Amino acid sequence: MAKTQAVTPETLADYAITVHGLTGSSYNLGAEYVGDLAAALERAAKTGDFAFVQAQNPFFLEAEEKLLAALTAKLETLASPKPKSGQNGPDPALLEALRRACETFDVEGMDQAMKSLTSYDYHPGPGADLMAWLEEKTYRLDFKRIARRLAESRQPNWPA
Repeated sequence: MAKTQAVTPETLADYAITVHGLTGSSYNLGAEYVGDLAAALERAAKTGDFAFVQAQNPFFLEAEEKLLAALTAKLETLASPKPKSGQNGPDPALLEALRRACETFDVEGMDQAMKSLTSYDYHPGPGADLMAWLEEKTYRLDFKRIARRLAESRQPNWPA
C-alpha cells in the first residue's frame, strides 16, 4: 500500500506493477470494485496518464484500506473464534454442574453449563474428546448417559 500512496510521474512504472498485483488479488477476493479501480489505474499508469492516477488514487487508497480492514477483522475471528482453555480439559466445577443438572433433568441448567463449557477451545486429547461427546449427548438430551459418565469419571479435585 505504501507504493500506491506516494505516486509521482517518475514512479508511474512501479505504480503500474504494484496496482497490477492488487488487481488480481482484489478479483480473487471478490472485491470487484477495488479490482476494477486498480485495473483502470494500471492502464492509466502504463499510458503515462498521471492526472488520472492522481485524481483517482485517493478513492483507490480508501477502498484498499476498507478492504484490508474487513479482511483483517474476518481473519481475526476465524483465527480464534474461542479462547483456549487454560486447563488440560473442561472446568471440573462446570462438569459437576452439568452432572447435577442431568441427574435432575434440569434442561436450563444443562444448557447453561454447556454454554460455559463450549465457550472454550480445548487442546486435542481427553478433554477435547469429552467435550465432543458431551456436545453430541446434550444435543440428544441424553441426561442419564451424561450423568453416568461424569459421575464415573469424576476427578478427586472436582467439587463435591
